[in-house]
Amino acid sequence: MIENQLKQLGFGKNEIKIYLALFELGKCKAHEVIVHTGLHRNIVYQDLEDLVKRGLVTKTEVKNVFEYSANNPEALVEEFENKKEISQKIAEQLKEKQIETPREVAVYEGVDGLKKSRAKILNYQSGDEVFIFGADLEPSMEKVMRKIHKKREDAGINMKILYDQSANKSDVAWRNTLEHSKAKLLPFSQKFPIWFAGIGEHLEIGIPQHNNPLIFNIRNQEAVDGFKTFFDYFWNQESISYQGIDEVESAYNEILENSSNDQDVVIFAAKPSEQRSSNFNLEWNKQLRKKVKRLRLLYYGANEINISRAKEMLDVGAEAKVSGTSQSLPISTIIAGDVVLTVVWDKNPACFKIKNKTVADSLKNNFELLWNQQVGVESGLDPLKNIIYEMLDELNSGEEYCVLGASYGHETGGVQELYDKFHTDRIKKGVVTKMLVYRESFERIKKRFERCGDQFGKVSQLKQYGSAPKIPMQINLYNNKAFIIFYGEAPTVIKFNRPEFFAGFKTYFDELWRKGG
Repeated sequence: MIENQLKQLGFGKNEIKIYLALFELGKCKAHEVIVHTGLHRNIVYQDLEDLVKRGLVTKTEVKNVFEYSANNPEALVEEFENKKEISQKIAEQLKEKQIETPREVAVYEGVDGLKKSRAKILNYQSGDEVFIFGADLEPSMEKVMRKIHKKREDAGINMKILYDQSANKSDVAWRNTLEHSKAKLLPFSQKFPIWFAGIGEHLEIGIPQHNNPLIFNIRNQEAVDGFKTFFDYFWNQESISYQGIDEVESAYNEILENSSNDQDVVIFAAKPSEQRSSNFNLEWNKQLRKKVKRLRLLYYGANEINISRAKEMLDVGAEAKVSGTSQSLPISTIIAGDVVLTVVWDKNPACFKIKNKTVADSLKNNFELLWNQQVGVESGLDPLKNIIYEMLDELNSGEEYCVLGASYGHETGGVQELYDKFHTDRIKKGVVTKMLVYRESFERIKKRFERCGDQFGKVSQLKQYGSAPKIPMQINLYNNKAFIIFYGEAPTVIKFNRPEFFAGFKTYFDELWRKGG
């Protein structure tokens, strides 16, 4: 029924398959559409670009990887006003099919990246309002920011901005001379290491990094609303601040004393750099876990420090995960009931505490979104090391993992040394691998296993992936999990914690393995 109506609106046969596939798959990569529809890759890529140009599909870039998602079906009505009745029927049916789409995220870097991010703000209407928290860029950036603010003023877009107390007071005063701007200083002295800005459904989170800021632009109304609630609290009220390790420990212990066995405490966590703070923090979490119903810690930044710290928290009975990229921040935020406590860890730590149910609930909702995130993308040698050793840790002797499309990997950047060590450790542990290997890499991988201690292939089973042209990626499968590795100058890892992804890949792998590759 829908296919016929789309055809009446001028859609081609292949366009119909691709457009409907996006509603069934949700936000996805072009490869997933190719597999789902069975169409040739050139047809899928061309038709996806055409649908993007027509405004029916959104294309999002994250670290040079493009994802596609169907826009609100009402876009059909706007495009085909002369066939409004038919378009409306299709839109209503597609609304029922459309699954909830994940957040759209773009990453920018440098001055040009900041300009692109702020350009999204300038697209809003006169009378709309942007809020900015913790803004304090390098003095050399002020000239750039003033040009952006003048464009915003010309557009009639209002602004409220909260600066760190270390900000240049003349710069703050200048903003207060503008017709559509109000600027204040934050009510605590500790410099905030990030900023965030929100307007409409766009949220900007930035890390200054001297003259080379790193900016994350998220299109998600729920996230904007949560940060707006947080911003409004500080715009309208004062908070309690603590300076120095003794005061920070006192603030932590107050939360511990007031905790109860019906609480679910969540923490955006970071390991303190100073030994005294680190020891106190570990013991405090141990004692808190004994008192509360549930304790969860989410460490931002997939590095060895956070992974090791997360394991320590698991040992004391808490739940812990490591999320995000190789970037990390020395900031912890505790949400316990209506209380939010944020601490910046350094030689002289400082923290501030607020008691506000709305703020606490908003931050906890954001925590849940990250905690339950099912797909993660990371780049670099460390994320590759972390994910393959995480797999090895989860598998026992005699258990297996499968690799679809194995290749020898990139020759530079430490990849070969990493795999030599990994397979030596795997073979010693007795974990089995079954690999479908590209023909040109078969002998080299076989020799690697012999060199690493498995001369007779007892735990290293190989078959040639003979009929497939080589592409620079492989898929690893184990324990209802799947992750994809793209090889290049820096490897990129995409992790899926979704059993249905594993099941689809595993069925495909088993069939090829049965046929001998």
